[in-house]
Amino acid sequence: MAKLGSANLMSLSSKPGAAEYLSYFQNDFPPALAAIAPLNASHSVKPVKMSYSSSYTEAGLGKTLSWTLGGLAWLPLSTGGPTSVPILAFQHGTQVNRPRAPSLFNPNPAAALGISAISDPEGALLTYLECMICGMMATKGYLVVMTDYPGFGADAGPHPYVHRALGSAVRDIVAKAAELAGGAWSDKVSWNGQIYLLGYSEGGYATMVGARAIQDNPIAGGSVVAAVPCDGSYDFSGAMIPRILKPVAEPAPYYVPYVIFGYNYVYGSSSGSTLDFSRILKNDVAAGKNYASILPPLFDGNHSSAAIIAAMPSAYPKEVLSDAAIADLQNPSSDLFLKLQANDSYRGWTPAMKLQMIQCATDDVIQPENAENAFAAFNDLAHVPAVIYVNPISIAANGQNVSDQVHVRAFPTALLRGFKYIAGGS
Repeated sequence: MAKLGSANLMSLSSKPGAAEYLSYFQNDFPPALAAIAPLNASHSVKPVKMSYSSSYTEAGLGKTLSWTLGGLAWLPLSTGGPTSVPILAFQHGTQVNRPRAPSLFNPNPAAALGISAISDPEGALLTYLECMICGMMATKGYLVVMTDYPGFGADAGPHPYVHRALGSAVRDIVAKAAELAGGAWSDKVSWNGQIYLLGYSEGGYATMVGARAIQDNPIAGGSVVAAVPCDGSYDFSGAMIPRILKPVAEPAPYYVPYVIFGYNYVYGSSSGSTLDFSRILKNDVAAGKNYASILPPLFDGNHSSAAIIAAMPSAYPKEVLSDAAIADLQNPSSDLFLKLQANDSYRGWTPAMKLQMIQCATDDVIQPENAENAFAAFNDLAHVPAVIYVNPISIAANGQNVSDQVHVRAFPTALLRGFKYIAGGS
């Protein structure tokens, strides 16, 4: 769920560990991909910006959410002419700053490391690394697509954070890529009908709901072969709520108001409703802090996670919640609890494709219960194998890391293991 870095992350230009983190992808990641890729041919790649339409509705919502979204595709090119390849949809991790979208990717590393001109260095580095990884995967013969998500890039609306609406954005960019592979891109690639999905953190959640959306609304001519969600919050009602209600200091406490903001957008916020900011966020009269006024404007797409964290009272996200919200979270029959539960990515679903969850066992943001509870709910389906656990990388040169979050340091190992599963099927 968290993005690269923590609230006190120094500028990357002076942070020991940043260069080593980047060098992992430059030096170690490409050979590892080459070693596990099942294809003999090597491909050059061409990044292409995308634009596509997406929409979402659900029973009882009373409206349809519609977006024109951006994305980035990496086309694998072959000297022998158009190559028949699978589509691999990669879902990015949590961002709060609208420009940190795949469609706005700048291949110049200075764009991510030229910190003096960037207000959100962590988000810039994350976008750069994810796009670079997708380009690497495309060299192995995959048409890789990356959606911006609603609320990012060209879409100036709110972001439906950790909500099943993300599944529609994933499904629809895959459908658009399939269409273009048979049309505007047909001189470069063709689609072989196979679909793979991979993502980490919020991207792990989006990967699971994306697989579900494609299963519910199939894409003509193809099907999902495998979905590989990594370290996602699949079980917000069962795993994350108990954590929020405990006095646990969070490395990324902004995820709690982010969920509130996203659900407020989807379900509405009429006065007195469950998700009305003035009802769900605390008005701390003694401290002179009304979080219903302070926090929502910070999710306008123009602020960093560090700015949001700085506006919160502490690393304990429960402290921004009102007594009414806490009571709702403790009540499994409350409207708020039921909305969160309805968006747990695995509930009420039987996957029809291979679904391999990957999890860092020591994750300090997304605890393993998310994956374990989801796996238990799938009733030992043969095509849903046991969770694969990975360890974070250690980059403690000079006694410091690019981040003190285990969640951040598990990002490269989880994605490499996820691509290994896609490439080799195990």
